Amino acid sequence: MKTIMIVALAFTYGALRIKNGKNEFAKSIEVAMLQGNIPQDMKSSSRLYADDILGIYLKMQREAKANGAKLVIWPESAYPRMLSENIMDLGLTDEEQVASIIGVTVYGGDKSFHAHNSALLVNNDGRVVRRYDKTHLVPFGE
Repeated sequence: MKTIMIVALAFTYGALRIKNGKNEFAKSIEVAMLQGNIPQDMKSSSRLYADDILGIYLKMQREAKANGAKLVIWPESAYPRMLSENIMDLGLTDEEQVASIIGVTVYGGDKSFHAHNSALLVNNDGRVVRRYDKTHLVPFGE
């Protein structure tokens, strides 16, 4: 009986803390995660379908922003064009500018061609403010 009381009190205390502490530590924001459902044959030939693929994701980004998203997250390698490692601006229109994390392939570095599977952090003005390069690549496609 004593054990049941202790468990019931712990459960009740935890439930009340969760219910009353919803925004206790941080302000919440609306986040949109994009999934373009791009057919594999288009992904495999992304240079041929770059405008189509980019159009799909930019349309979803505009819709997410219109629905109140403050951060939009694109899938890994979703951006269909290779970008220079010095890229600072993606040329987004005002309707497309919202803080974003965009999966891209970035090239550059030394004198040899070197590509990185990267994520770009883009601010509300469409400017690239940070880049993360994946360091451990998987040996197969996803």
